[in-house]
Amino acid sequence: MKCSWFVRIVLVLLASSSLAAFKADANLELQEFLQGRARWHFRGHETTSFSLSKGARGQVIEAQELNSGYGIKLLLTNGPHVGEKAWLFYSQKNSAPKLFTNINDFSLSSQTSEVEDADALETFKEELCYQEPRDAVPAKINGMVAGIKGLIARYPAADNPIPLSYQQALPFVKDAVSDALPNCSLKTLEGDANFGYCENEGQDHEFTLSNRGSPTINPVGGQVRREYTFSAPQSARQDSGLLVYEWGTTEAAAADSAWSMMTEIVFFPRKNLPAIRDNEAGAYELTLQTGEKVLFDKMTKEILGGVLQETAPIDMNANRQIRKFAALKYTGKGVMVRSDQRGESPRSSIVWGQKKVVTIYWGDKICKVSPADIWQQSNGEGGSGLYANDADFYKVLKQKCNWDFSPE
Repeated sequence: MKCSWFVRIVLVLLASSSLAAFKADANLELQEFLQGRARWHFRGHETTSFSLSKGARGQVIEAQELNSGYGIKLLLTNGPHVGEKAWLFYSQKNSAPKLFTNINDFSLSSQTSEVEDADALETFKEELCYQEPRDAVPAKINGMVAGIKGLIARYPAADNPIPLSYQQALPFVKDAVSDALPNCSLKTLEGDANFGYCENEGQDHEFTLSNRGSPTINPVGGQVRREYTFSAPQSARQDSGLLVYEWGTTEAAAADSAWSMMTEIVFFPRKNLPAIRDNEAGAYELTLQTGEKVLFDKMTKEILGGVLQETAPIDMNANRQIRKFAALKYTGKGVMVRSDQRGESPRSSIVWGQKKVVTIYWGDKICKVSPADIWQQSNGEGGSGLYANDADFYKVLKQKCNWDFSPE
């Protein structure tokens, strides 16, 4: 049997070993007990074990055929170990996995019996897993032949151009913003035209991921796009948040008031500046202000896993009155404040003569308040956030929503 590695769409053959026909990023759904290791050969004592709870998911990024089964390397896409890499031992004799062709679809329609067509993994009970350290350097693989240029172009991990100040979840420089205007000098990340960031380190902290074409969320591409901007003006806690911008038409010169769909999100607790790093497995690992993780596909900028989920494609309905804003779900342990607005600032309490509403989410709980309860207002137009520290916001949660939120 001819065996091969699949790393996404790039085929790499290894002359030194016999490999199973797995596609990298393959999806598997586990129903029986599996054990894992941090090395494919399952030897030595350098591994760290942990448990994966029911419902844990991961991408298969490598697979090795063994005498008694397979060693499968996973990139975990949800749960407390999101972003970690681990090895599992799998035997067809003792396990009955389900396979799926789409990492965003674990339904029956995505199920497949062909391993090489598979794309993701989900556990159905607690499983023992063994961790690959975050700082592990992938061993150099000899014998690469077909497609190596494409592999290097897609995953340029050797020289990571992301500034160190963005790769680490650093503490906020201060709580409150001053009256000084933002001084963000935008720069495009080397090797990724859809990754922008503020170059002036230590001042405004901001980076943007732009989805300008992807299989599930943005299949049209072109002018159609969804942008995630994580920011902390002046590296301060007060205005730290996320702006999601959508342009749902192929017409570049269309009216901004008709097509510009904006969603402003603030996460609590605000523990650190947002951070992002290349996990060297085809994804950007993002750390929210809460310290929780989100994984973005490095090429398409679709969300792969973590505490944020994209639950529907970009809405391109020509009727702006019924067009929907970005379909996002937060599954973390904190609080999410969300305000949507077309063509104007989501922070404003009054737009086109109409009073606006902000929705606050905490688990399954939902509360509606005015933007004036979240952001400063001047004649109905929104400005900076009202809360330089989280404790003052929690008091408002108690007053407006009768919630006794206490961050972990």
